[in-house]
Amino acid sequence: MMMRACFCCLCFLLLSPDASAQPPHGTAHTLICGRVTDAASGLPVEGSIIVIVGSTLGAVSDASGYFMLRTVSPGTYQLRASALGYAPRIIRDAAVSRGDSLFVSIQLDEHSIQVGEVVISGTMISDTIAADQSIRRLEYKEIHNTAGAFDDVVRTVSILPGMAQTRPEHNGLYVRGGSSTENLFFIDNVEIANINHFGSQGSTGGSMSFINFEFIDNFTFSNGGFGVQYGDKLSSVLTLGMRSGRPDKHRGKVTVSATMAGLNFEGPVTGSGSYLFSVRRSYLDPVFKFYGFGFIPYFWDFLAKASFQLNKSNTIEFLSVAALDRMAVNNATEQNRYDNERMIFSDQNFVVSGLTWRHGFDAGTFVLTARESYGDFDYDQTEHPVALHYFKNKSYENENSLRADLSFRLSEHGMLTAGAEAKHARLDSRMTAEVIATGFAQYEYTVPVDTSQRTTSYKADAYVQYSLTVGAFTATIGARGDFFSMIKHETVFAPRVSLAFAPTLRTKFTLSAGRYYQSPSYVWLMANPYNRGLNQLGMNQYVAGVEIFLQSDVRVSAEVYAKNYFDYPASYTRPYLVMINSGDDVTDLAEAYTIFGLDFLQSRGYGRSRGIDLLIEKRLSETPLYGRLSLSISKSLFTAIDGVERPSSNDQTVIFNAGGGYIMNEKWEFTGTFRFSTGRAYSPIASTSFFLRSVEQYNSARTDNNHRLDVRISRRWDTSPIHLSTYLDIQNLYNRPWRGVPFFSDRNQRMELPPSTGIVPSLGIIAEF
Repeated sequence: MMMRACFCCLCFLLLSPDASAQPPHGTAHTLICGRVTDAASGLPVEGSIIVIVGSTLGAVSDASGYFMLRTVSPGTYQLRASALGYAPRIIRDAAVSRGDSLFVSIQLDEHSIQVGEVVISGTMISDTIAADQSIRRLEYKEIHNTAGAFDDVVRTVSILPGMAQTRPEHNGLYVRGGSSTENLFFIDNVEIANINHFGSQGSTGGSMSFINFEFIDNFTFSNGGFGVQYGDKLSSVLTLGMRSGRPDKHRGKVTVSATMAGLNFEGPVTGSGSYLFSVRRSYLDPVFKFYGFGFIPYFWDFLAKASFQLNKSNTIEFLSVAALDRMAVNNATEQNRYDNERMIFSDQNFVVSGLTWRHGFDAGTFVLTARESYGDFDYDQTEHPVALHYFKNKSYENENSLRADLSFRLSEHGMLTAGAEAKHARLDSRMTAEVIATGFAQYEYTVPVDTSQRTTSYKADAYVQYSLTVGAFTATIGARGDFFSMIKHETVFAPRVSLAFAPTLRTKFTLSAGRYYQSPSYVWLMANPYNRGLNQLGMNQYVAGVEIFLQSDVRVSAEVYAKNYFDYPASYTRPYLVMINSGDDVTDLAEAYTIFGLDFLQSRGYGRSRGIDLLIEKRLSETPLYGRLSLSISKSLFTAIDGVERPSSNDQTVIFNAGGGYIMNEKWEFTGTFRFSTGRAYSPIASTSFFLRSVEQYNSARTDNNHRLDVRISRRWDTSPIHLSTYLDIQNLYNRPWRGVPFFSDRNQRMELPPSTGIVPSLGIIAEF
């Protein structure tokens, strides 16, 4: 467990020239200690009160934000932190082991511009935002507890309301009718283009996240109505907060599961700093061979973070993550050889690094982040035996950026935020594609491509936002402008406004309206220079919601939304195609041609998505039972250049998810997740010939409904000096095949369903030392 990986505070002393930045002294007995900081600035919060819920034991943080709760018996506790001017925060499942200590990092959000954040009792759920909407905030324990998620933050997000899932082994997020290209990721204020292994170029999907969940303190996810500080994406924002390393001594952890092994280190850095480092390596060969797949993906990933408290007002953070993805071939059978000859294989390298300076002053904070991102993509499909390249894409994208954000309190109830960012990208793309059959009689073949492009690109944005709280009302109004040098209309302007009303401590109403823009993917513009005549993708979004606390740890919320897309890229050569239907998984030639934007594209597509999301949430409290029930009902329709309105390829009318768990005692925990979704749209084949499909039937059929149950059993052993945890995670417990989109088999000359993995067990062992 990550909380147990955070054990700290056995009388630690940082070697810092600033005496005020010293951690408190303690004893060798079991204790809980940690540090309280401002969530926006990362600076210490003095005078915060930390108590163990249900007890009289408490402490007060010092000038450097440190606190200590002495003589705590081994066990699992809830901590409540509060401070004047801040929303209270609950830390759940704080596990203290015999002979060791627990260090917790607590971030508090300013309360005066928040709505509905007052804690009624010691366990009130608290999602801290301004008047923005559709925000969900989860902590490490809730990621680790999700059965079937394999400790993957993206798979945890996928069971929240409004999330469509194309298939269980893929991490693409389709948010409220949007595509997987419309999602924005931040880690400690550093933007990450895609946080998934084997992600398709230009998309945000992939096989699994390469962010080590062990280092995640919390995350917030917004699937609509987010403020102007976020831009260049249409549908969602996922922000991950990484914890800092232990400031007292070096610790390590070894994790071994059925598919991956990892090694973590953390500890102090000379002076007032700490570090985190992890390396992980997959070994999927047995799993993929067992299920008969003809390919075997494997990867490495790395994460490093260093934090330095220069003084009470200034902190410096360095973050770097890297992913190395490779694909091996398993030609053990004739069927495998046949499949591999037609499959596109890819090797990818991705590295992003960021340096952040946070400065606090009396009325606010200033944050400056410098970032460099590099992605190297190599896709290849070879037809046996002549070794003719039917498709090849070798590209790199190198982006540098500088981002500045300012938060300034103008009055007791008013907050001004503003910021700006500049990006410079170097792009190189070499792409070859032969004539590819589309499968539609009216437009039988695509246009061949043989192009090599190298260029530079510039992006810039600026935003300003003002939030004001008057009584039970909080209003937020803002606007942002975005510039992109590679397209026809380089500059766009996006206003947004939101309102929240909390008539009681248990009820909150929200309303928002705004315009959102997103740049066309780099790969679309590099693959076909014609596409540089595109506009920014646009969307007007309206969201209304209500949130009610039935009791301190139970929340019910409902939101209705309307999204109106405009200027969406659509194919001029295939006038039935809108790029929202391009998918994000490059496995065959037709998909690659579409995903990489090899068509001649024009900004003439438009669409609409309507829906309602319901959520019932029971958080972990004195009652050891917790869980979520979510229901989404929606419709997503898009119109291409031919003027026909059709369902989008990720349109799923009904999605229901139920997940939760029960903590039997300090050693045993049981969790489960059930998922149900109605079928998604696809284009049927009307006869036995792949080439006789009709455009009139494009996305006119539906796959079968899908459902599955995942379970997880966890067991802990608290011994010194090594602490051991094990778990058994079983996906698809009752072995129901996934009903995907049927495809026409050239070899068998018939329609077939894509392969399904069936029951997938995973046994994990975690040793902390």
